[in-house]
Amino acid sequence: MECRQAKYLLSRSIENDLKPEEALELEEHLQVCRNCAKDLKLLRKLISMADVAEGREPARVAMEVRQRLDRKTWQQNAQEFLRRIQSLQTITKIAVLGAGIFFAVYFLVIYWPDRKVIVEEPAETEPAEISELESEPAEDVPPSEVQRERKGSGKSPASKKKAAAKKEPEERQPTTEDVLAFLDSRIAEAEDRQIIKKPFTDATKIAAKMKKEKSGSVDARALREELLPLPANQKTEPAEKLVLVVDSVEDSQRRIFEIMNDMKGEVIKAGSDNIVLYISSDRYPEFIERAEKEMGGFVRPAAGEYTEEVPRKPDMVPLNIQFIPIP
Repeated sequence: MECRQAKYLLSRSIENDLKPEEALELEEHLQVCRNCAKDLKLLRKLISMADVAEGREPARVAMEVRQRLDRKTWQQNAQEFLRRIQSLQTITKIAVLGAGIFFAVYFLVIYWPDRKVIVEEPAETEPAEISELESEPAEDVPPSEVQRERKGSGKSPASKKKAAAKKEPEERQPTTEDVLAFLDSRIAEAEDRQIIKKPFTDATKIAAKMKKEKSGSVDARALREELLPLPANQKTEPAEKLVLVVDSVEDSQRRIFEIMNDMKGEVIKAGSDNIVLYISSDRYPEFIERAEKEMGGFVRPAAGEYTEEVPRKPDMVPLNIQFIPIP
């Protein structure tokens, strides 16, 4: 018999509502359980007090005894609390298990098939030419050009047209506006670097005059002939002298050679501290701009100072670049 049932029988014993078998079971339980035995003593004490008290009805006494007996001990409260915790743990385990099953189904049914399709698409659309280029690269072609061919082989015709359209502005010939803009930028840079700017100013004025009077294209060669007019039958012409102040003469000479080779120039003569070369008239602004960007500004000693006579070539501008080391 449990303590709860024993308390119930004790409350019924006040009204003499116990059966004989229930009374025997209650007596056996009271012999074993000390708490119920204490409750029995308390019950007898309350009943004796109710008999002595005046003006109190037996039914009300029985009700107070029953409420007192229905109170739970701290052990019973602790057991109920533990039972609630165990039920919450069970619910938590069920929720975690359900979430794990959901994510497993999502990964296997939705995510993994989509990922497999994304991985397999490049293999299906890869052209056959790429594999041939990878297996047999050209011997004379540099690695950078081989990589460009591989990237370009997989492009669509529309993308090839766009790439060709982008390359067209780079290959066009410089116009009069380009030459004038180049000269204006050189004047501004000359002012910032505090170098002689008179040759640039004179060249800009002559170029503007040529554009107004002749309405033709103004390139470096035509501008040079206006600055330094020569007889038509003369077979030689002086090279324009440019000065570079550098840290290392050898490194600067080697860099000038690399720039000249990129722009299809020609070497006339190379000394210990100078290089005499030809540069194409349409590449002259680009050559000056690149050399100044990589090695600092050119210093022109004076307007029209030319010291080196070289054979005259059409569409080519002769330059005499002198290197002065920094002390």
